[in-house]
Amino acid sequence: MSPAWHSSDRTDLGAVRAEVAGWLTAVTDSPRYYALAKELLDDEPMLRLVARIDNMPPLNLLFGAVQLLLSGPLPAITYEAFRDFVFAHEDEIVDIGCTRRTQTNEVRRAAVILPWVARASEEFGDQPIHAIDIGASAGLVTCLDRYSYDLGTGAIGDSPLVLSCENRGGFPTPDAVPTFASRTALDLAPVDIDDPDQVAWLDALIWPEHTERRERFSAALAIRRATKVTTIAGTRSKLFRRLLPLIPRARC
Repeated sequence: MSPAWHSSDRTDLGAVRAEVAGWLTAVTDSPRYYALAKELLDDEPMLRLVARIDNMPPLNLLFGAVQLLLSGPLPAITYEAFRDFVFAHEDEIVDIGCTRRTQTNEVRRAAVILPWVARASEEFGDQPIHAIDIGASAGLVTCLDRYSYDLGTGAIGDSPLVLSCENRGGFPTPDAVPTFASRTALDLAPVDIDDPDQVAWLDALIWPEHTERRERFSAALAIRRATKVTTIAGTRSKLFRRLLPLIPRARC
C-alpha cells in the first residue's frame, strides 16, 4: 500500500484526512465504502478514531473490523447509522485495526499465473513441479493445480471451482492444468484455515458488494482444506535455506 494512505503522525488530523482522501482513489469498485469514506473526510471525531488505527492501511482495517463484528457484509446503510455503529464498538474496532493484517487471499490470481506455470512445466518435460508461494496468506494459490480455468478458449480442469481470466496479451493458453508434486506456503503470519476467527477475518476483508468473490473464497477454502500444503511462518530469506533441502531432487 502507498505510504500516503498511512500518516506516520497520528496526531495530525490534516495528514489523516489526506490519507483518507488518497484511499478514496482506490475504492471506486466499492460504492458503499466510497460513499461512507467520503463523508468521513469532514467528520473530525471519526478522523480521530481513524488516527487511533496505527496500522496499514487504516481504512481497510476499519471497514474490515466493522464487517467482522457484523459477521457479514456491511449492508447499504446511512452514514449516520454507520457512524453510530463504529462509535458503539470503538475500542473493539481500534483493537482489531491495530492487531490484524490485511491478508486478503484472492484465489483468482491463480488464473493469471497458470499460463507461466504450464509453460515452465513444458520446458522441463516431466520433471515434478514443487510450488512455493511467498506471502501465501491462507495458501489458496498453492492449490493452483486443483482448480479449473477459463482463459477465453474453453474451460480446462475438472474442479467445481472455475477461475476465469481475460487473455488481453494473446499469449498461448495451456491445454491442461499442470500437477504439483508438493505445495509450500511461506508467510510472516500464515492464516490457519482451521481457525474460524482467522477465516472470518479474511472474509471480512472482502468488500461488501463483491458477492462473487466471497463465494469464490468459500469454494477455494474447501479445496484448500482437502489439499496437503506445508505451511511455514517466517521471512523469505530465512526460510529458503530451510526449505530447499526438503524438496525431492528432480530426475536428471
